[in-house]
Amino acid sequence: MNICANDDKVQNEIRQGVLDLLSERFGVAPDKFPGGDAGHFWGAAGPLDVVDMVYLVHFLEGKHGIQFTEADYDNPDFYTLDGLVGAIMQK
Repeated sequence: MNICANDDKVQNEIRQGVLDLLSERFGVAPDKFPGGDAGHFWGAAGPLDVVDMVYLVHFLEGKHGIQFTEADYDNPDFYTLDGLVGAIMQK
């Protein structure tokens, strides 16, 4: 398996893990994200509130053994499924 294929597999596993967490812990189905994978899942347009987002980030940091940085939080893409998966992949 080449590196790109492995990265795609890991990315898909992380993405599915985030979707499962959102569904199981927050009752949020993927079709509730305005704009799909690139849509924000918190704030005025999204289904999560700030407390949910803090819990989601905390759980993901523990699950993946990572720590998000201020730069991650400042990036608007971080609050989308694609952006959050990308941030996890970079750690």
